[in-house]
Amino acid sequence: MLTIQCDFDDTITVHDLGGALLENFAPMQSDWQKVDDDYHAGRISVEECQRIQFANMKVGRKEVIEFAVMEVKIRPGFSQVVDYCRSKGLRFVIVSNGLDIYIDPILENLGLADIERYSGHARITDAGIAVDYLGPTGTPLMENFKTSCLRYLQTGKQPIVCIGDSVSDIPPALEANHVIARSELQDHFKSHGLPHFTFDTFYDVHRHLDSLLHS
Repeated sequence: MLTIQCDFDDTITVHDLGGALLENFAPMQSDWQKVDDDYHAGRISVEECQRIQFANMKVGRKEVIEFAVMEVKIRPGFSQVVDYCRSKGLRFVIVSNGLDIYIDPILENLGLADIERYSGHARITDAGIAVDYLGPTGTPLMENFKTSCLRYLQTGKQPIVCIGDSVSDIPPALEANHVIARSELQDHFKSHGLPHFTFDTFYDVHRHLDSLLHS
């Protein structure tokens, strides 16, 4: 049996919704883009990047939800993979540095409100959106959110499959038993000669999971 840890933005979705929110609602575009540069250069963690970028975004919950639901494009085959995992008794868990304020309504619209998930928690304040990260046991985390979630899932004693696309997926993927990757995560594993599967749609993911189950 397997446990699947899956990223959300640019993995389940075709585009990065968190980035789209910043582009549409955040003031001082050059400021948040510099923060993004600091993150990709390794000067700050992805969690700190999210906290800083959203801190001054003065937008209401309703606006965020309406924007996310309107803009989202789900990667083909996602719902079918969730159904497949449920039919096979596999634990499918979404782990994202993105925010619950847009992830939850999107999943609800897909009829997947009950799916296990861990993400950043958004609090609307007068100053902007405050972002908190709590591990699966409720412990506040300043960094390494995805890796902490993976280590929690490892207590289930099942092999872990990590599905993702970005730099933030590299640390948990390095500790997973199997990796299904695209974009920056794929580039990292390929350049280091590390074993992995690649995907473009979740139909590819479906095929890889099936091959792992029957290997």
